Amino acid sequence: MLYRIYEFAHSAGIHFWDIPSILLLVIMAVIGIVHTVRQKQRQEDFEDEMEDKRSRERRKEFGR
Repeated sequence: MLYRIYEFAHSAGIHFWDIPSILLLVIMAVIGIVHTVRQKQRQEDFEDEMEDKRSRERRKEFGR
């Protein structure tokens, strides 16, 4: 069995550990992209929330 894996891995011009490494690289890239998109959304939500809070504070000050 191991010999067949060895033949498969070397007949493609890559080594046995290259396949899991490439798979891990793709997974990490996807995780990084998803994290970046979600972080941008959280940042926008936070900025919107802070702007709402500031506007409420300003209305309180001028409303007195």
